[in-house]
Amino acid sequence: MTVRVNKSAFNIREKLSELQAKIDGVDRVVPCFSARIDDSNTWTTSGTNSPYTPIPFTQVDVNRRGCYSTNDGKFTCTLDGVYKFDVSLISGATDNWFRGWMFHQPGGTGTPNPISKSQTDYGGLSGLDFTHCGFSIIYPCFVGDKVWVVLETSQGGTESIYHGESGVWSQWNGMFVSK
Repeated sequence: MTVRVNKSAFNIREKLSELQAKIDGVDRVVPCFSARIDDSNTWTTSGTNSPYTPIPFTQVDVNRRGCYSTNDGKFTCTLDGVYKFDVSLISGATDNWFRGWMFHQPGGTGTPNPISKSQTDYGGLSGLDFTHCGFSIIYPCFVGDKVWVVLETSQGGTESIYHGESGVWSQWNGMFVSK
């Protein structure tokens, strides 16, 4: 049997776990992911209108079943069920409110639907920079559905997401919880 794996120790452990589950005849590997914003990724693009541009979470720590893509910044459902998604965003360089949205696109095509939002209000006080905007949702997904996170920049375009320290401040994750 030939196995192709990335050279990182993390990917090797993940692939071994997947292979062991296949050998056992039980698919115990459920879809889940955790991704962070890269240090070099200042993000100020609004995604609340077409083309609904996702925030690029490019540093992936976990990606079971390949459900998260850094190419398009979206989760793609690989197993029908209920999922829990968590988002944690830290703002940078804004004097306005800071708002994140999560979109769901049934079947991965067509106009997506907003399924969750959160915001932090600065009230024009830049001294409040680096404030948290976070949200969680439990939501049903079917194979092929896509889910992603966007930034709203309708308050003057000064909104941005803090991306320092290897992305530990701004991240999102999702995991299968039930059929």
